[in-house]
Amino acid sequence: MVPTGALRLWDDESGQGMVEYALIIVFIALACFTGLKLMGQSLSQFIKQAAQEFE
Repeated sequence: MVPTGALRLWDDESGQGMVEYALIIVFIALACFTGLKLMGQSLSQFIKQAAQEFE
């Protein structure tokens, strides 16, 4: 038999939205980190080349 207090906690969804937003932010951060990691060298060379063009 499950206590009624545990059932109330199980049905409580007050923090659900906050957790969903946090997960979205984590996934976006991971995608950005992965993209920068994969494109790091070519992006660095592009920025150096663009800076030399302005000199």
